Amino acid sequence: MWRPTRRQLLAAFVSVVLASCLAPAPLLNSERIEQTFGSYGIEVLESDGTVRVSNLYSLEGDQRICRTFAAVRYPAEIDPRFATEHELILDGGSIGAVFKQRGWAVNKSHRHFGEVTATPRVAELMGGVEAPRLAIHIYMLEVVKGDAAFEYATIAEIHHPDYLTLDDLRSIYEKTGSDTD
Repeated sequence: MWRPTRRQLLAAFVSVVLASCLAPAPLLNSERIEQTFGSYGIEVLESDGTVRVSNLYSLEGDQRICRTFAAVRYPAEIDPRFATEHELILDGGSIGAVFKQRGWAVNKSHRHFGEVTATPRVAELMGGVEAPRLAIHIYMLEVVKGDAAFEYATIAEIHHPDYLTLDDLRSIYEKTGSDTD
């Protein structure tokens, strides 16, 4: 019976670790919407500096179709190391894209995957969707640069059924363990 040597076991372990470290970074939600539907935009519906509600949409003709309805709760205090990024986001920037463009990594600490019934407002933004249940994902967004890591915001996202279902969310996050938005 063949038994691997310690050297072979070590080589196999190193190759697995390297493969996981070199895996491509997961797509941002904005990137995934654009890749799936050919366009992406963000419309801030409400914002008061502590909470933001937004419509992450794609275009069908000249109609905006909400692909992700997002509610964001920012921390009470913003660390000065990402204050510029926070201001860009308050000005309407897409959260993950702003941090990524400015050299930060973004990670999600998953709190809940589930389904909810669409409110009339969300259903209208989604083009009159009549799905009985929509996928919801709640997570803490962490931003990382160098040795510094910060919890930036708690985010709840409700997804259009043609974009992401509960099974899709589970599949994405089980494969990568993390995803960015």
